Amino acid sequence: PKSLAPHTPDGLSKTLSSRKRKSRAMGSPTGPVIHWGTSVPLPDRDIASMIDAHPRPRSVPRYSYGTAGFRYEASLLPCVFVRMGIFAALRSASLGGEEVGAMITASHNPEPDNGMKLADSHGGMLDADWEKHAVSLANAPSSRDALAMIDSLSRRAKGLHPRPDGRMPPMVVHVGRDTRSHSPALCALVVSAARAMGATVIDHGEVSTPMLHHFVMHANGHRLPCLIPQRINESGYYEVMAMSYAALLRTRGSGGGAGRRRTTRRLVIDGACGIGAPKVDRFRRIFARLGSEGGTSGLPLLHTVNFPGEGPLNENCGGEYVQKQRLPPRVYSAAPPGGLDKSYMCSFDGDADRIVFHYEDGGGRFNLLDGDKIAVLVSSFVQEEINHVDPTGSSVRCGVVQTAYANGSSTAYLRDVVRTDVVVARTGVKFVHAA
Repeated sequence: PKSLAPHTPDGLSKTLSSRKRKSRAMGSPTGPVIHWGTSVPLPDRDIASMIDAHPRPRSVPRYSYGTAGFRYEASLLPCVFVRMGIFAALRSASLGGEEVGAMITASHNPEPDNGMKLADSHGGMLDADWEKHAVSLANAPSSRDALAMIDSLSRRAKGLHPRPDGRMPPMVVHVGRDTRSHSPALCALVVSAARAMGATVIDHGEVSTPMLHHFVMHANGHRLPCLIPQRINESGYYEVMAMSYAALLRTRGSGGGAGRRRTTRRLVIDGACGIGAPKVDRFRRIFARLGSEGGTSGLPLLHTVNFPGEGPLNENCGGEYVQKQRLPPRVYSAAPPGGLDKSYMCSFDGDADRIVFHYEDGGGRFNLLDGDKIAVLVSSFVQEEINHVDPTGSSVRCGVVQTAYANGSSTAYLRDVVRTDVVVARTGVKFVHAA
């Protein structure tokens, strides 16, 4: 749908009905799996039975939710995932039916680990006040204690968004997962628990963390800036990202400046043997098609390595390994004829929400670009493109958020040379997002 209906019960119903008719064309070749909800939770005894079926392990004194969400060895997580499926439904209800998300991933952690990141209706991180509720529910000593918390949050949602029939407000939860072997089973627990609360659950299958956040943000169309087209599915994600980048590259022509040279170097992308590899490879095919059609110069040439199944997830590869060890990633993929050119590379982490750039120089030495260098290069590129269409900077602005740990010289360079806005936030992903 081009626009999302208002989040009244009727509006949401119409939106979901439209989505149901088009679901086979969304996301993967078969589309996401949509489980339709009724806004009527199961009886307390059934909710309690579901919680009791997955008791808290004694080996974990207390679960914590940090900037990375819940993250533990996979066998310790079933109790958390059941409760967080319920919690996600309650969070959606508290927002009057705005749609939220749950991403099943442990990011850069080793394969035996797993975790969950919760996405709020704006597509960003879970509201800090609701993190406290999530932690309390995850650590409830018994199903009786958990039910008391569920009842309290349910009454709160009903009070904020009362309905004539006394039912819960609409609830919609998007779920996605990475490629870990235990992610499907853990995802199924989230889906079952959210459905037990009466929520509609949209299961996107294997997606990257940025994709899941995109789906949630676009599902709440009233929160989107007016210039961004609403695309709630996987193909729409590629469309928005690839076409926006191509449009940015075309600004040089629109400003009357010199044309852009054709890209001849190939960027080698280390997918960490995770979900990022097959997803970013779609961009390679899109850019190749756009390049063959003409009209857009400077499109990147991409070569992806380390796909799922070619090696252990995040082991001796991926962004975390490269950044912490200051070493090039191991390449598990078969080398192309003539060998792999490592002079222009980047590495994702396991769920593709972190990237680092690195290269091998003429002497065979490994070089890592830190976050400050990447920020300077990216913002310089974006600012240059903006200057071609808005030389005065009166309509479009570029900004960079840094923390107190940033190199002071990079901050000065961004302000004085690149001439972009710089904001310094407290250390931590939450504060950077807020800034």
